[in-house]
Amino acid sequence: MERGFDPEHFWSLTPRECFLRIEAADRRLDSEHNQAAWLAWHTAFFTAYAPVKSTDFVKLDTLLRGQKLSKGGQTPDEQIAIAMAWTARTGGTTS
Repeated sequence: MERGFDPEHFWSLTPRECFLRIEAADRRLDSEHNQAAWLAWHTAFFTAYAPVKSTDFVKLDTLLRGQKLSKGGQTPDEQIAIAMAWTARTGGTTS
């Protein structure tokens, strides 16, 4: 019930469906936590709560749960693949 399941509906789920719903609820909770941590970190960093040297400030990665922030951007091949998929979806042509 903590994850937002209806008790009546819960017992009609297969174990696989139950697992998938619990996994999805956990990802949602991690996302909500990360959004709140991101906002709190940035609010503190840009106000009087930040230390004199920014290197002394707690790292945002230490506050986040689940998927961490990516260190790098997309590779050129990833950018091309995304652009081609987007073009195809919007009815454009690639040449």
